[in-house]
Amino acid sequence: KEMSYTQFRYNRLAQEKLLNAMFAEMFERHSAPGRSEEETVRRAAAEWYGGAGAVKHWNNPGYHANVPNEPNMAEYTSSIWRKYSR
Repeated sequence: KEMSYTQFRYNRLAQEKLLNAMFAEMFERHSAPGRSEEETVRRAAAEWYGGAGAVKHWNNPGYHANVPNEPNMAEYTSSIWRKYSR
């Protein structure tokens, strides 16, 4: 269904559907034989947080460490894994 920016902005259900679809695509892209579910989720979270090039830093506490008031990559992806695994 097409929506204007304003319609989308105020439609939480549409936002959640889009987010879930995008994360499912990222999850699938980062799934690999022998890779744990945790690593897959954290790699997808790294892409979400920092773009495709950030995936290789999914567990790097030094990546994004100097940005004020934001978690580094390892903290962020760990927090997503904790929420996902509940």
